[in-house]
Amino acid sequence: MAESPRPYMPEPSRQNKRSLGVIVEDILIVLAIPVLWLTIFRLDGGIYDVIQWVTLGAMVVVFVRRINRFRKPPTAGDADAPTAN
Repeated sequence: MAESPRPYMPEPSRQNKRSLGVIVEDILIVLAIPVLWLTIFRLDGGIYDVIQWVTLGAMVVVFVRRINRFRKPPTAGDADAPTAN
């Protein structure tokens, strides 16, 4: 019996793929925004201070990771790599 033809499934492009690290960084940045409101609402307390310090540390880590990623030259498989025409 003949096999039915499979529908064409294009390969996912490299541009649409994002690493897990970048996704986690983006989530941390979005979660850090509400932490700023703790200060705006003048909420005092030990737990709020801990949350703010942890968030500051996470933002420093995100900042350093992104700076290092921008400094690294693109490789041949990257979406931003120049193509030879």
